[in-house]
Amino acid sequence: MTIRWIRSLLPAALTLAAAGCAGMGPSAGTSPGPSLLPDYRNALAAQPQDVIAYFREWCGALTPVEDDSGRIAYTLEGDQAEVMAAIERLMAGYEAYCAQRSGTLAEPGQLPGRRCIGSDGATLAGLEVDVVHAAEFQPGRLRFAAETGERIQRMVALRRIQHAQVMQTLRENGPSGSVLLSSGEAFDAARFGRLSAPDYYAVQVPGRYLIPLADTLSVRWTGEDVRIVMRDGSVVTDTGKEVAPARSLVRLVPSGNDSVDVAGMTFDAPFRFVTLDGKARQPRQVRLRDVAQILEITVSPRAPALRAGALSVRPNARDQAAFNRALVNDAKRAAKTLKVEPPPIDVTDARMRADLQRMGRNGPCSRSQSDAALQRGDLSLSEFYVCAQYRRESKALLANDGAISTEKTPLVFLGQAARAPWFDFGGVLR
Repeated sequence: MTIRWIRSLLPAALTLAAAGCAGMGPSAGTSPGPSLLPDYRNALAAQPQDVIAYFREWCGALTPVEDDSGRIAYTLEGDQAEVMAAIERLMAGYEAYCAQRSGTLAEPGQLPGRRCIGSDGATLAGLEVDVVHAAEFQPGRLRFAAETGERIQRMVALRRIQHAQVMQTLRENGPSGSVLLSSGEAFDAARFGRLSAPDYYAVQVPGRYLIPLADTLSVRWTGEDVRIVMRDGSVVTDTGKEVAPARSLVRLVPSGNDSVDVAGMTFDAPFRFVTLDGKARQPRQVRLRDVAQILEITVSPRAPALRAGALSVRPNARDQAAFNRALVNDAKRAAKTLKVEPPPIDVTDARMRADLQRMGRNGPCSRSQSDAALQRGDLSLSEFYVCAQYRRESKALLANDGAISTEKTPLVFLGQAARAPWFDFGGVLR
C-alpha cells in the first residue's frame, strides 16, 4: 500500500537503525546513529538557493534514479523504522530549505506534492514522497523527488495542453489504425477506444514525456525493446522491462485542475478498439486483456471511420448460432485429439449445484448483459455470447444430471477436458 504525506502520523521519536550515507551527524529531533539519509544542515549551508543542488549535495553518497531538467529523485529501502525515520529527516530538511527561502509549505491536498510557496505567491520548489510499507520478507521503500518551481510551472502548462488535447480527442473520433498480435492476427482499427467514444492512449517511455498514440505513425515492441516512429519522421527507441507493452501502453483520463491521470491496462479496463466486421460491416468491440500479445500498433493518417456516440450494436440470432457451432466444432476436435470423456458433474452436491446455478452470471459475466452495455463498449459481443452460452449450458447440466457433452455443453467440455475455463480467444474478446 502506498501512503503519501504521512509525516503527521509519525511518532515523535524514532530510532535510526540502518547504515546509509556515512560520516554525517543526526538531524535535530532524532536519536543519534546512522540513517538512510544524512543530516541536511551542511548541505543547506552550501546550497541555500537551488533545491536541486541542495538535494544533490545533501544526498551526495546516493545515486539518483532521476536527475534531469529541474527534477531529482531517489529511492531508499529499509525496515519500517528506518523508512519512517528517513521520512522524518526528509521533511525536516525540506522545511528548513523552504524557510531559508522565506517560503511556506502549502497544506497537503491543496496542490500536488508539498509545494514551497514564496511570499509573492510564486512556487519555489516541490517535493513528492511515496512510501511502500515493509511486508514479510520485503523491505519498506521510500521514493522522493524534488523539483524546481520553474519545472513545476512548465509541467502545469504541459498538463493543461495535454488535458485540452485529450478532451478534444474524446469529443471527436480518436485515431484509427491497425494492431498486430503475437499470434500473427491483425486488426484494422476503425477507432481506438470504446464503441460509444474513443479512448486516449499513450506510450510511457522512462525518462521521457508521455508520447500520445495520435502523435505516432507506429509503435513496435520486440522483446524488451520499443521503436516509435513519430509523425514528424523522428524515431524514439528504448530498452528495458519498463517499455514492454503491458507497462508502457497507458490510457490518459481527464481529471480535475485541467490535468490528466495515467491509467495502466487492467482486466476490467483493457486495451480496446473498434473494428468493422468484414461481412456485416457492423462495428465490433475488441478488448485485449493481455496487452503483452501486442507486437505493433500502426496509426492511420486517415480520419477514423466511426464517429463518437452510442452505436446500434445488438445481439444477432444468426451470429449466436454460428458462435455455438464454432464452439461445438472446437469441442469435438478436442475430444478427438485428447480422447477424453469427462465424468458427469455431481448435481446432488449442494455446493456444486449452487455453482452451476451461478454459471454465466458470475466472474466476467457479472457485468451488465444489456444492449446499453454493448452500445457503451463496456461489454463486447463475444462476451455477451459466451455468457449466454454458459447460462444455457448451466440449464442443460441441471436438466441432464450433470452430463457433459460436446453438443450441449461445449464450453464446460473444453474447460474440463482442455483446461480452458474461460473461452477468451487467446486473450482477445470481440
